[in-house]
Amino acid sequence: MNRDIKIGWLFSLLAALVLGAWLGKMYERKQGMTPCPAVAVRSGQQVVLPDLREGELPQGMEELNQTQMRSAEEVPSQLVPINLPNVKSVEKPSLPEEEANAWMPSRPVAPVVLQQGRQTVVPLPSRPADSVDGEETNITMIEAPVKFKAIKTLEEYKAFKRTAKGKYPDVDFSRNMVLVLESDSNLPDNMFEIVDVQEQGDQLLLTYRVSIIGLHEKTNTHSVKWVKKSNKKVVLKQVL
Repeated sequence: MNRDIKIGWLFSLLAALVLGAWLGKMYERKQGMTPCPAVAVRSGQQVVLPDLREGELPQGMEELNQTQMRSAEEVPSQLVPINLPNVKSVEKPSLPEEEANAWMPSRPVAPVVLQQGRQTVVPLPSRPADSVDGEETNITMIEAPVKFKAIKTLEEYKAFKRTAKGKYPDVDFSRNMVLVLESDSNLPDNMFEIVDVQEQGDQLLLTYRVSIIGLHEKTNTHSVKWVKKSNKKVVLKQVL
């Protein structure tokens, strides 16, 4: 019994100490008092610990208010007005009507030469493109080095497909052959697209276009077309 009484008194004393410490903290926080660290002061020096809760500015100093936001319309312009007495108005220059309606100016433009490895790619802005239907156009083309290959046997076709990527048609080489366009520079082969192959007298006219749009979407690395087997000379012609 005495042991239980002693334990009860011990817990009561501990609770009273915790409550007293909490009340002391609350009192210090209410009064705004925080303990200051000890400062070592030499003999003859003075230490001033100001109370800034009710402090006043020293004489000759003014308190700055917070910056006020203003609309841009309220701020006066910093540009100095320029007076040109001899100028009545300023008009925007315009091209002649025939040049304004054209895709390109009628005056000659110097060609731009781009070096591509051993070969040279020469865009000719002054030369209009040859369209497929023969109509005139002001759109210009980029001329790039290109060559063709005529595949006349199945063995040659198999060797071609081992290096090329994509799907290519089956061809009966007993009567037909395959024409392939290849880049003659370090430009990619798939930028050259065969448009058509036509017989013109003793020649085969192969028309093609140069397209640099969507090269990464093309599945075939080369443009091919099978035609009737012939020994006629193949002539390349770039069109739009």
